[in-house]
Amino acid sequence: TNHNEFLNIYNKLNNIKLIIDGRNCLDKEKIKELNIVYRGIGR
Repeated sequence: TNHNEFLNIYNKLNNIKLIIDGRNCLDKEKIKELNIVYRGIGR
């Protein structure tokens, strides 16, 4: 079985930069300027 398709998907997902801020204590604008996906989930 050829697994190159799965390897390509994995490589794309592996390069995603993501921060999940559970306390909303980070500066989301600065994080976005760095091309990092930001998700604030706390209050």
